Amino acid sequence: MAEFRSGFGSAPAPLGGGAKPSSPWWGGVKGFRQLRVLLISVTGNLDPLATYSWGMVWIPFSKRQTEEDVKAYLELREGIPDGVCTAMLQFVISLLYEPSISMSMVIKRDLGSEFHRATDHPLPQDADTAYRYLWQDRDLLIDVCDFAANSIPFGDYRSVQRVEEFNQHLIQARSIYIVRPNGSGAYALQRRVGSEVLQTLEGMASKSDAGSQLMTRAWNKAFGRVQDNSGACLDAIRALEVVARPIFSPDDDEATLGKIISAYRDKPTKWTSTISDPEFANLIVASLELLWRNHPRHGSDEEKYSLSASSTHHFLMTALWLFETLHNGAVSMR
Repeated sequence: MAEFRSGFGSAPAPLGGGAKPSSPWWGGVKGFRQLRVLLISVTGNLDPLATYSWGMVWIPFSKRQTEEDVKAYLELREGIPDGVCTAMLQFVISLLYEPSISMSMVIKRDLGSEFHRATDHPLPQDADTAYRYLWQDRDLLIDVCDFAANSIPFGDYRSVQRVEEFNQHLIQARSIYIVRPNGSGAYALQRRVGSEVLQTLEGMASKSDAGSQLMTRAWNKAFGRVQDNSGACLDAIRALEVVARPIFSPDDDEATLGKIISAYRDKPTKWTSTISDPEFANLIVASLELLWRNHPRHGSDEEKYSLSASSTHHFLMTALWLFETLHNGAVSMR
């Protein structure tokens, strides 16, 4: 585990001798474990002190006196909090602005025009004005941050460094957002998830197969700055179709999820699984059917429908588990 920089350990004896004061609730090894359990319960991460999702989070002394203090401090915050606004503005301006002949920082013309077309908000021509303007309009700053992330060249070492720098600002401010690949060869702001899910998604984003890219794109639509719940579920179903076709319908390159489920139901004994329990394959197909029946489009038509963010997130979590299970060969034809 990474070293935690919040001053854990037993309280020292007072100067000049005397009785040692009682340790606070977080003192010593036992207290450290208590806090780690609390962090896990708050963040949903198995090891939030050492994972990419949380990094090294310093908790001020005044905010770690009680469990309630720590829990309140670690709660993720929407938007760009004051404590990180300056750093975020400097980072965004370094991506979107460049030195002019007069040595002042001016907007990169192509990026400025692109942002204006997409949002109907023109960005100020000079960096100083942009700094003051975006400080006052935090909602617009969120969109500019998302746009700046999207402008980072995708796939090289320097890009990875820039994304890590961007994320450290967000992590330190306990922002609800983090920067991730969006499944379309670019980066985007997304809402945070647990470290295990994040690691799975990072692995998918690095793969070129159609299913992994569709699942990554689905996640970005569900958790990105601009949410498309219906589109997220459709992409997730398409990703499941891509990974399930070779297993359940190897002779039908166009099989939809409904046809894939029917193929299994017609003769379930044709398939086996790596799990000793004979019901495991039934569980997988039953879960596929649950998603299929709860998505009116069934992976086919393009009609839009209303779906809550919470329902979409549950849908995506189930789809992600199914995709990884099938992708890793848990079910196969005998």
